[in-house]
Amino acid sequence: MKELYEDVKRELSQILAARDPRETRKLHVVCTPSFYLDHFVQVNDLSSFCSALQAKYASGGGNLPGFVQSVLSGGGAANTAIALSRLGLSSHFIGRTSELGHHVLKFFAENSGVDIAHVKTDGRLGQTLALEIGEQRINVMLNDVGSNYDFAFDSLRDTDLELIENSELVTVHDWGTNVVGGTDLAVKTFAYAKQYNVKTYFDSADPSPRVHDLTELYESVIASTNLDMMSLNQNELEKHTGEATLERAIAFKHRVVSRVDYHTPWFAASIDDGVTLFPAFGVELHRSTGAGDAWNSGNIFGELLGLAPELRLCLANAVAGYYVSSRRGVHPTIDDLVAFVKTEKLRPLPAEVANVAK
Repeated sequence: MKELYEDVKRELSQILAARDPRETRKLHVVCTPSFYLDHFVQVNDLSSFCSALQAKYASGGGNLPGFVQSVLSGGGAANTAIALSRLGLSSHFIGRTSELGHHVLKFFAENSGVDIAHVKTDGRLGQTLALEIGEQRINVMLNDVGSNYDFAFDSLRDTDLELIENSELVTVHDWGTNVVGGTDLAVKTFAYAKQYNVKTYFDSADPSPRVHDLTELYESVIASTNLDMMSLNQNELEKHTGEATLERAIAFKHRVVSRVDYHTPWFAASIDDGVTLFPAFGVELHRSTGAGDAWNSGNIFGELLGLAPELRLCLANAVAGYYVSSRRGVHPTIDDLVAFVKTEKLRPLPAEVANVAK
């Protein structure tokens, strides 16, 4: 099996190296609706942090020095669009933020080439304080969702709809925080896209704030014939099915029409007529927040290239692996990916997972 995975890596690096950038730029993807300003704080030990925080509070407040911090672009839609553009695709982000938020987004987007001309500036900037805790960088996020709270289908203008019509794929992200508009946006955007044979891709993000709405989401979006692909990580799968296991992901697929793409820190699985697995890259972890957005961009790119499932998963895992191991929080270019795939080692595939897929 290890030799098979190495063969896939070699084939993927050859495909990427031979790719004509002019052809890649012809692939148009629309991502909506979420953008956040993310402020990251690295917490090495949760217990020590909580004790220090409680002691400082009890003493009347003050400074806790020594925490590595950074500020990056956040939001599943914006991050996926930026990552896709870094890979050379023509990606477009549609959302709503404030005028300040638009300037911030422009700063993060300027080196990628992502199209942000369809961003509305009459709203509020969504912001996140993300605590990345321990060696595994487990992230706990404190959100002010801003205008990500109520972005619905009627938030789209005629020019936005025309953009969707002329794209190869449209994605809807972060249903969990789009409390007012999330279901409406997904249902109507996907229905509209299918009128023009545009592929549809859904990532609910953490649905736990809206568990009471999951039945409606399943019936109107996830089980719909208008949805082509659904992306899930472990936390999301657990919230949708009650348990984060490959068996549950396979059972979930049996209930829906769309392909289910499941990604974890150890492996990724694409579940359609069959089950395809591919191990994750064994990189040094510098961040976890945004890993799923990077993974989605690679998965979407592989889909639009028409890659076989094992090549598509290798590509998605490589984009995510590059991002989480980047000290600067930068998404890869094609050249970055070719070098990464050639040099980085894969993690062993968990035996229990391999046995399930047989």
